[in-house]
Amino acid sequence: MKKTILLLALSLSCLSAFGQNKIILATDIQDTAPKFMLKDGKPAGIGIDIMNLLEATGNFKFRYEFKFTPGKAIQANMKSGESDIHIGWALTPERQKFATFGEELFKVTYVGVVRKDDKADFKSVSDLIKLGDQGIVLANFGAASTASLKKIQGLKVDESGEDMTTNLAKLAGGKGRVYIFHNLGIGYEMQKPGNASKFRVVNIDFETHEALKETPQFVAFSKKVPAETVQKINSALVKSKKEIDAIVKKYTSN
Repeated sequence: MKKTILLLALSLSCLSAFGQNKIILATDIQDTAPKFMLKDGKPAGIGIDIMNLLEATGNFKFRYEFKFTPGKAIQANMKSGESDIHIGWALTPERQKFATFGEELFKVTYVGVVRKDDKADFKSVSDLIKLGDQGIVLANFGAASTASLKKIQGLKVDESGEDMTTNLAKLAGGKGRVYIFHNLGIGYEMQKPGNASKFRVVNIDFETHEALKETPQFVAFSKKVPAETVQKINSALVKSKKEIDAIVKKYTSN
């Protein structure tokens, strides 16, 4: 009996130690479905599924409150160390100042959305520049793609909208000519009831602006996260590449 109690005590002690040794990482949730979203009232999406996978296969625990955080606030939290990690970020020189970029998770391309009745008499960013006030581009505030769009001389960019929902509402209301964002998010939004009857997707030639063509999305860490933790997460992602590819496919195959 004493031996059984001793073994039980040792087992509980080991389980307790295992829990205490978990690597806890704080993160923010971004309003960029299908990366982060609610499904049947529960957190879901590519980012959530990747974090769940890492928790199931490794000694990690992700801490977050499921509320959408604006892009600029996410950057501020990563810079201060309040947030440790972000799943699915494009690498930019500005972000490299305060974040360490790890493994690539998936790639996106950038497309445009116009009103359904728009003849879209433009094919390239040069065409949009020539249109002047009739070629205003709507873009998400704080997004990497927005920073790239703003660097195009002569292109008029309205970044007052923080997310896809806001910008599509602005577009429907006649504010702006085209909304530009990545194919992953726009593809998801176009599946929502009513959007296909109001909008259509158009391809845009971004010419020499490489950052707006195929763009890798990475896992990113605050520079305050220990190098050992960064290495462990990156290693776990490499080992889980097949499963991560399946997660991305699940949200993009429809």
